[in-house]
Amino acid sequence: TGILTGLGVYDKLGQTFKPHGINGEITVVSDFILDELDFSCFVFELDGIYVPFFASKIRPKKSNSFLVKFDSLNSETEVEELSNRILYVLKSEFDNFVDVVDDGMYAEDFIGYNIITKNSVIGNIIDIDDSTENALFIVERPDDSICYIPIVDDFITDIDTDNKVLGMQLPDGLLDL
Repeated sequence: TGILTGLGVYDKLGQTFKPHGINGEITVVSDFILDELDFSCFVFELDGIYVPFFASKIRPKKSNSFLVKFDSLNSETEVEELSNRILYVLKSEFDNFVDVVDDGMYAEDFIGYNIITKNSVIGNIIDIDDSTENALFIVERPDDSICYIPIVDDFITDIDTDNKVLGMQLPDGLLDL
């Protein structure tokens, strides 16, 4: 489903929605896993012209959405013009891209899971805090208190999807913070 323009051929990668926060990030929904290293640029049609934008950072938001920070767009106002638009990439780069159907899991997929360590039950993941660069599991402990655990692949030791249990090995003192 590529489109031909005077500059080359582009394929639709996804759709932008509203800005996220005040630092120039925008939400992109796509059926593909995005990583800024996969594409030389992202392209938007602005006033009938296909304009390239270069991503400085991409981070997952949900299983099919991402937060994208473009170079030189540093505020909510600056990125607003890219809201509710189709996001394109070069067809040659798109053809080498991997589809989301790889069974990858995302942080929000673990909401409702119990976190356990080798020695104890930590609690139930009730939400994700992705308001900062380091996303956190929000965990309700057995005593009804709330704790925050950084979402770090190296901490995860086991994933039991049948029983909704996430095994983790946490650094000493992390739960005391």
